[in-house]
Amino acid sequence: MKKILYTSILVVLFSTIGFAQQNILLYDFDVIPQSSFSNPSVTPKYKLVVGFPGISSISTSYHNSIFGINDLLVKRSHDDSLKVDIGNVISKLDDNNYFLTNIHNDFLFVGFKTKKGFLTVGAYDNFDLKFKYPKELIEFVWYGNADTRFKNKLVDFSNTDFNTLSYIAFHVGYSMPIPNFEKLEVGVRLKYLKGFASVNVEKFDASFFTKPDENTFYSIEGRSDILINTSGVQFDKKELTFSDYFSDNKNNGFAFDLGATYSLNEKIKLSASVLDIGSINWKSRVKNYKSDNANYKFNGIYLDEQNDSTDIWSIFKDSLTEIFHFSETVDSYKTNLPTNFFLGGSYKIDNKSSAGFVFFGRNYCSHFASSFSLSYTRSFTKSIHVKGSYSVINSTYANIGLGLSFNMGPIQAYFVSNNIIGLFAPFDTRQLHFRLGFNVAIFDKEETVLSTPDLQIKGELDKKLKKERIDENKILDKNERKANKQKQKDLKRKELDAQKKIEEEQRLKDKQLQQQRREYKKSQKKKKDESKNN
Repeated sequence: MKKILYTSILVVLFSTIGFAQQNILLYDFDVIPQSSFSNPSVTPKYKLVVGFPGISSISTSYHNSIFGINDLLVKRSHDDSLKVDIGNVISKLDDNNYFLTNIHNDFLFVGFKTKKGFLTVGAYDNFDLKFKYPKELIEFVWYGNADTRFKNKLVDFSNTDFNTLSYIAFHVGYSMPIPNFEKLEVGVRLKYLKGFASVNVEKFDASFFTKPDENTFYSIEGRSDILINTSGVQFDKKELTFSDYFSDNKNNGFAFDLGATYSLNEKIKLSASVLDIGSINWKSRVKNYKSDNANYKFNGIYLDEQNDSTDIWSIFKDSLTEIFHFSETVDSYKTNLPTNFFLGGSYKIDNKSSAGFVFFGRNYCSHFASSFSLSYTRSFTKSIHVKGSYSVINSTYANIGLGLSFNMGPIQAYFVSNNIIGLFAPFDTRQLHFRLGFNVAIFDKEETVLSTPDLQIKGELDKKLKKERIDENKILDKNERKANKQKQKDLKRKELDAQKKIEEEQRLKDKQLQQQRREYKKSQKKKKDESKNN
């Protein structure tokens, strides 16, 4: 019976598919309006976008740091049926291992162009989970403390970490170019958060020592200092209904996204964004479970075959309380959102294709995960756009991504996946991601995406206009040089004419002066002659 309980616990843990939110392929794929979720400075090429309620953006991702589901479920040799092989999984585990989980679904998204920028409003629900566990924890649950690897050995579980939160976000965002500096576009998105449920392992300092006695009875002695905060999670028989999460809900929070895009020139763009800077204060349906930081001794759990599943859970819960001396309180607490970082760039190859790169980082509960991607984007027609990528994601290397966007009139359908191969082999992959959705998207006439023939014609016209501008500049330069030369000639001629006029006037003056002198001499001589005659 004990093996059945252990197996049930492990199957629940390992079958919880881990999703680490990854919008790498969506980043800078601006033909899809939801690309603004990865960078709020993105201005979609539409004047109006309305997402189909509930299906405008459905996103889920998978990351398991060590093994795939096929490592857990193996075929029996005699009949090819499946069995759970925890031993096979344990053989693949590292000292520390991770599940990272995210599920995101938009139920409202509207965006429209304004005079100076682009405005978006919407709402979505989000679920995040992180489970960090040491290898020894799984070995202990599976093999039991009586296994030889635990005898007379101190085992430390302080590296164990489990955090999960579920919430709804209501958001408004705006992007625009900076006035008088249009090479830089900036964007911001503000979010009001309403928390639904949370399990926050704030502290988990636990260790134990197994010491067999002379009667081969194996008891556990250890020490624990544990604090687990919960909200909206029931561990008793009472189940919460959907309406319970909305009535008298005081789990409020705020967050914001920031983004910027800078165009170095007509071909090269650089961009960066930081998402989900914020937190939620949990005040409704809160329960805290705190151990008394004391030594404990545990002799095991007795299970009877007659116990049903409810009895087993009750026995298990009571035993944990007995082991760790848990006390319950109802103190409020705060959790930060997992913060995402993007840094990217793109190079415009021609009017219908571009290449790009993006670095992605995610910080969640002191765990930082990083990824890097190279991509190529091409517009085949006005309605069909494709993006391919190769990514290194959380130390996994076989990640070939594919993104598709298809417009049929005002209806847009899109799909992106960072690991398209994993979609066809989900039980073998360690990480998986996809996002899909449907929008009503009306192109802005000033920024209509051109089809391939249109792009070719536009390219030829651009070349022709460029050549005409060059020829026109050459003619203008030639005419300007000729006009300047003529102006210089005219000016020199005027100067010469003015000089000649001055010289001519001077000669006339000299001639007149000489004539006056001659006449004066004649008059003097005449007077002298008359004087002699008298």
